[in-house]
Amino acid sequence: MTVEVIEVSSGDLLARRQRLLHEVNSTHEELRERVAAEVATTSEIEALESLDEVEFLLGEQP
Repeated sequence: MTVEVIEVSSGDLLARRQRLLHEVNSTHEELRERVAAEVATTSEIEALESLDEVEFLLGEQP
């Protein structure tokens, strides 16, 4: 079984983060609050998951 490695630049990740936030018309923190309050839509939950992945890949998670 071969493993495919996809290389993504930090610029690509930053652009993805901006697109995701624009799509849901919110900030990362606002999304977190909506998900925590259990009032987020499915698309907002998916956006937050993607934003968390981007944050991880950028090395921004503690």
